[in-house]
Amino acid sequence: MEHISLLSGAGHDAQEIAALCPTAMIFVRGEYDGISHNPREYSSPQACAHGVDVLATTLLRLVDQH
Repeated sequence: MEHISLLSGAGHDAQEIAALCPTAMIFVRGEYDGISHNPREYSSPQACAHGVDVLATTLLRLVDQH
């Protein structure tokens, strides 16, 4: 699966947790040009499943490191 790294102004809870430990955020593709915090915000179940796959893969890799 392809990925891209991108910078985001989004902080959410990650801003607070970052003071305690390394953090990251997983973004999934939205259907409406990336609109967020809006009633039109929508990500398909498939896009959400890809996000879950990224999270699971990340957790497994972190476990393997320790």
